[in-house]
Amino acid sequence: MSDSAANDTVAGDIPGTKPAPNIFLFILFVLLSGGTVAFFTYKLVASLRAKQKAKEDKKKQKMQKKEKETQKKQKKK
Repeated sequence: MSDSAANDTVAGDIPGTKPAPNIFLFILFVLLSGGTVAFFTYKLVASLRAKQKAKEDKKKQKMQKKEKETQKKQKKK
């Protein structure tokens, strides 16, 4: 058997072995998984911030309404 013939075999060609997974498939999987996690994390944080802002705005409106009522009562006296 010549040296070139022995070097042509890879892990998948040897009987009883599985071919090695392609590293690019692994990298693609990691990038897609990471991108998905990053996207949903961003959406969750944005949603929570919007909810907090709406809560603060509602609280401000309530306080302004209360202040107006207080001013009206003081003017009547």
